[in-house]
Amino acid sequence: MFGKKRKMNSPEKGDIDISDHQYNPYLAARKEWDERYGELITRETNWRRMALLCAMIAVLAVAGLFYIGAQSKIQPYIVQVDGFGRQVGVGFVQGQPGITDAVRKATLTKFVTDLRSVVSDGIVQRQMIERVYAHISNGSPAQAQISDYYRADPPQQRAQTQIVTTDIVAAFAPSPSTYEVEWIETTRNTSGKVVDETRWRGNFQLVESKPSDMALVSLNPLGIYVTNVAWSKVNR
Repeated sequence: MFGKKRKMNSPEKGDIDISDHQYNPYLAARKEWDERYGELITRETNWRRMALLCAMIAVLAVAGLFYIGAQSKIQPYIVQVDGFGRQVGVGFVQGQPGITDAVRKATLTKFVTDLRSVVSDGIVQRQMIERVYAHISNGSPAQAQISDYYRADPPQQRAQTQIVTTDIVAAFAPSPSTYEVEWIETTRNTSGKVVDETRWRGNFQLVESKPSDMALVSLNPLGIYVTNVAWSKVNR
């Protein structure tokens, strides 16, 4: 009775046998933690990598847009027509043409006309004066000379009794930066009768510079400026 041993029930399948010398509670806990939270950590890491990649793509896209926007995409297309309106030539503009001597002469003769003419319309006269100053280099001797000219003989006051028209006779360049212009001034009274006609000759020094003020672009888009002036009456 007492010598009979009690038979212990063997552990069921799936139960942990604590008598097994290979079982380690710390390793089992780590395994369970990895199974529960490891997948969450992996997902979070992948989302962070995805977010960083998207941010890099966005930065590259913005940089690309700025680069593309800085590139000139407009190419002028010129159609040439004759006096009857018929097409005689077409083509794209190749490069930026320089300012020719004819353009300088045209700009200077318009400058002289605005400077020396006197009209009865005050608004037109003010516009002429604005164009004159738009073609004078700031701080140059021409600026002081022309300001003194306007103060000595204000065109708005002179227009109350006289009107002056200016006709360009000739314009040529003795040197690359100096031009000589000749013109005839015809003075009329308020009734339109000619009271005087004089011939003038002037020397003008020019420089070319890109307009720095956007307000001057419409008045002097080519950037042709007068730096020095001198004129005198021509005796006939």
